[in-house]
Amino acid sequence: MPRKKTTGDHPPKSHELTGPDVRIVHALRRLVRALEINSRRLGAETGVTSAQLSCMKMLDLKDVDTATEIARRVHLSPSTVVGILDRLEDRKHLTRQRDGRDRRVVRVNLTREGKALVRKTPHPVRNLLEGQHNGLAKKDTVQIADALEKLVGVLGATGLDVDSPYSDLSDDTDRG
Repeated sequence: MPRKKTTGDHPPKSHELTGPDVRIVHALRRLVRALEINSRRLGAETGVTSAQLSCMKMLDLKDVDTATEIARRVHLSPSTVVGILDRLEDRKHLTRQRDGRDRRVVRVNLTREGKALVRKTPHPVRNLLEGQHNGLAKKDTVQIADALEKLVGVLGATGLDVDSPYSDLSDDTDRG
């Protein structure tokens, strides 16, 4: 009697992932999940999320003082950053005021409390990467960074327009 074929016996369809592609997708899903969990843990410990802390750390730099510049540097849409700034302002971590020369521009500054929080709170991803038991040597982290940047390029996300949530992913080499 002939053996009945199971789903694993036939070759995958062209749109199905196989081999290393499956490993990449699963690793990315686990990575996103780990970042979400770490952000929640940070929120429980400090009262701010990873995205909020990233925006606050940008404000702590001397040359960043507008929502637009924060958005550009943390790779979030300006509208998302404005929402983050609203919540941080409600918690007295920052202040906003109109520019004296150009009323269209709103300057954002950390309060004393905001600066103190930034200084005492290490970046959550840094904690994961520099943990005592992560087993990564400096050269390993460089290789991972190179591979992730290459993956971003392959996915066409290097120049991704964060202002448009539905912008097309495209290969940067096509942009001329």
